[in-house]
Amino acid sequence: MDLINNLVYTALHKVGNSEKLKSNYIDLPAELDPVPTPRSRPGFYAYNMNVIEEFCAFDDSDFIENAIQKHWADIIQMRNYPPSTDIPVVGEPPFPPFYSSFTNSSGKLLPPYHLIYAYLVENSRIAQIFERLIHLYMHDEKLNKATTSQNKLAFKWIMNTESLFFSNLSNTNYRNIKTQVRENPESTRRNAYFRMFGMDLAFGDLQANAQVNYYKAEFNNQPFIILFEKLLTEIWQAYTNASNFSGANTTDMFVIVDTAQKIQEMLMSRRTTETDFTNYRYFNLSREEYASVAMMSWLYEVISYDSPLIQFLRCNGGTPGERLINIGNKVGIAAHSKSEGLLDIAPPMNTLLRRIEMGDYNDQEDVELIIRSQVNPAVVGVEDHHRQALKELLQIINNWEKATGHRIKNPEASFNGKIVVPTNGVKTPAMN
Repeated sequence: MDLINNLVYTALHKVGNSEKLKSNYIDLPAELDPVPTPRSRPGFYAYNMNVIEEFCAFDDSDFIENAIQKHWADIIQMRNYPPSTDIPVVGEPPFPPFYSSFTNSSGKLLPPYHLIYAYLVENSRIAQIFERLIHLYMHDEKLNKATTSQNKLAFKWIMNTESLFFSNLSNTNYRNIKTQVRENPESTRRNAYFRMFGMDLAFGDLQANAQVNYYKAEFNNQPFIILFEKLLTEIWQAYTNASNFSGANTTDMFVIVDTAQKIQEMLMSRRTTETDFTNYRYFNLSREEYASVAMMSWLYEVISYDSPLIQFLRCNGGTPGERLINIGNKVGIAAHSKSEGLLDIAPPMNTLLRRIEMGDYNDQEDVELIIRSQVNPAVVGVEDHHRQALKELLQIINNWEKATGHRIKNPEASFNGKIVVPTNGVKTPAMN
């Protein structure tokens, strides 16, 4: 399950020694009590959308905040959400043995969320657009009123979003990233993105779109783009050659594995001097990562379909990117012109970079099984997770080109590492 679904689960269930949550003032709506069961879909689970809507619009924002806090504890305590008894449909991928698992195949901690997800989603300008939306709703009636019974879910979502993500958090909150030494949450997120990926966001501040001041760390991963595009290009070459048994084959599995290892070392060097995630809670950027992904997941969820908020705003669209662009136009802040690609690429990039950090791409034989997982006839040893990994890699390659304009599928592509925004004053590399 994704983060929002996981929040619903942890709020409504006893997990380990942690009891299910309750509101001190308000009864749970019928959609949440009795406790709903996640729907089984090929390869993953998710709640019905009306369950998600009622959870995100619950009248007690403290209830949702406590779920966010509890979920952090579930992750670092490795409290897997228990196994399902569902029977998969014949011919479809088997369901995972847990609703959500926070351990890898070796039983070691596996944090499911990666900072790259937050970077890509925020680069669409989603946080600034929703900040303006909430500002306008709280100060004026340009967006009309969402107080009718038809729009009550939209009204409560707006109220909860302000309380959860645009208010000061307590000093004891796990996701509080604003203090006397950290000016504001956006600057803290920008610092984290720059340290981890060597990239800035592709826009400036809310008012003038001028460059945002934040501390640009001396120790950062500016070579990330060069290495990552090299990895994607080598994977694409290997994929196109996977069924080539007669002509020239330019695949070099060693280069793929070596590049993946370099990326692993680069990313992990920003976090820790250790080699696994056992002490993840004590790593640099762990709380920033969780706080950033929680916020961007919350905002992404509401544009992922024609939600009650989208319907209230009359910003319906066929894709998340289209809906965000429509909202941006309505509130006077233009979304990133390549929001479609950025939003599409964020979920598979989240999985890929975490797998790289875990060392899953360090085994040359396993990488070859991924690359050749769609060859017909089937390659011996290929399993469903290999096919899923290749599917996500191809999705990343297609949308990386869409989001950056870089020709990954062109073997002659050059890697200069520059993804530059020409108009908004941002001088550090950014995904334009």
